[in-house]
Formats: sequence, structure tokens, C-alpha cells
Amino acid sequence: MFHCAAAPMESFMLAILGWGLATVFFVCFIYVVVKMLEYKQRILAVATIIATTFLGLGLLIAFIVGWVKVRAWKLRPTMIVWTIAVVTYVVWGFIQPSVFTEILHRVRDIISAASD
Repeated sequence: MFHCAAAPMESFMLAILGWGLATVFFVCFIYVVVKMLEYKQRILAVATIIATTFLGLGLLIAFIVGWVKVRAWKLRPTMIVWTIAVVTYVVWGFIQPSVFTEILHRVRDIISAASD
């Protein structure tokens, strides 16, 4: 359950927004990793997946690589959507930090459970 000082309906809507943004993060991340594999960057793709699983840094690696290769891999729409999601998530984290941290913990738990 999300612990938030906001009204129950507002808390619910913020939780939906958070899960929606987390879904965008995940889909964009997977798409960039697939592009890494498509363009024969297997070691980078595997390193990104491992870094995501164990350190949580794989999302950052994929995000940076996505912007570096945005033209070569035709990732512009994906990276724009991902960037908007990141900016929204960060701004929202300042507005509603308790829900933000709860969702981050749950996403981390889901990722670590999936890797087990």
C-alpha cells in the first residue's frame, strides 16, 4: 500500500501515474537493449542487463547509449518519450516523494525477483 499524506483518490491517481511511468521506463529500456542486440552490440546489451539487475545502473547506461546512438539506431521517438518520462518522474518525485520512493522500491523488488 502506498503511504501518502494525500487524499485516497489523489494517492491512487499518483500511484497509477507512477506505475505508468515505470512501465514507460521498462518498455523503452527493453527497446534500447533489443536495438543493442540488433546492431551487434551483444556485450553492451549483456552488460546493461547485468548492471540493471545487480546495480540498477543499466537503465542509465541504456538511456545514455540510446541518446548517443539516436540517429544511427533510429531511436528518436523512443528516446523523446523516455526523456519526457524521466523528467516527469523526477519532477513528480519532488512533488510527492513518499509515493515516488515506494514505487522505486517496488520496481526494484520486481526486477530482483525476475532475475532470481
